[in-house]
Amino acid sequence: LKPEGMSGVEDLIAELREEKIERIELVGNTDNQRLSVRCLKIYKDNYALSDDRAKTLGDLLAGALDLKPEQITTVGRGPDNPVASNSTPEGMARNRRSEVKVFLKPEE
Repeated sequence: LKPEGMSGVEDLIAELREEKIERIELVGNTDNQRLSVRCLKIYKDNYALSDDRAKTLGDLLAGALDLKPEQITTVGRGPDNPVASNSTPEGMARNRRSEVKVFLKPEE
């Protein structure tokens, strides 16, 4: 997770601290570009990178929100679900993301 993304994660944690969370689903995504030589030493492909992206965020949220491992689900989708065109640097940056779905416990 890059430092510029941490402020958004910290904001999310602050918002969720007061909630009664049932579970969180995280989906990691990438652009469609080949991995750099440096990344290829760590990840097999964009799917592995996106899976790690989701797991890293899941670990951060679980620790900060005191959630059990079974309350966090992660999946990496690689470049399969772009939200922008991969033909521009801006579009590629938008496609490198994690999606977070939070499910709250029903009120009693």
